[in-house]
Amino acid sequence: MKFFKKIAGMIESTNRLLGHHLGWIILIISVLIGYDTIMRYFFKHPNEWVQEAALYGFGIFALLGSGYVQLCKSHIRTDVLSARLSPRTQTFLNIFYFIPAVVFVIALLVAGWDIFSMAVTQNQKRAGTLAWPLWPYLWTIPLGAILILFQLVIDLVKNIIKAFDEKQ
Repeated sequence: MKFFKKIAGMIESTNRLLGHHLGWIILIISVLIGYDTIMRYFFKHPNEWVQEAALYGFGIFALLGSGYVQLCKSHIRTDVLSARLSPRTQTFLNIFYFIPAVVFVIALLVAGWDIFSMAVTQNQKRAGTLAWPLWPYLWTIPLGAILILFQLVIDLVKNIIKAFDEKQ
């Protein structure tokens, strides 16, 4: 159990650190979009690179922030029925929810790795003004999947311990 707590602490610290720092991406994107809006409407000089940077930024934010969202339990849930259940039953329900979540995340990991490795081997670049290489952006798909998968496993173990806790 000591080993699990140490590993869980490292993973949760990583997800928390990423979650706190990824917010800066949104601020940067907002400033860039504001700049592009001013350039487009007042000076008739839009910048295609701003749209490309925003696309990359939002993708990185969503993919690398998914572990943090799971850590904070900030994902969208419909608690209409489960809110009326006992805490113990809610814990067992959370254990059940683990199965479809892990199936989805593993599929994302496998597909993301395939897409990333194809981009690397074929040296794929984004069509557009800057022709940025795709692999740095696509790397965030399997990395984000790994972060959320680890967080899901940690949550599963915690829920199993909680479900069989006699104090509940």
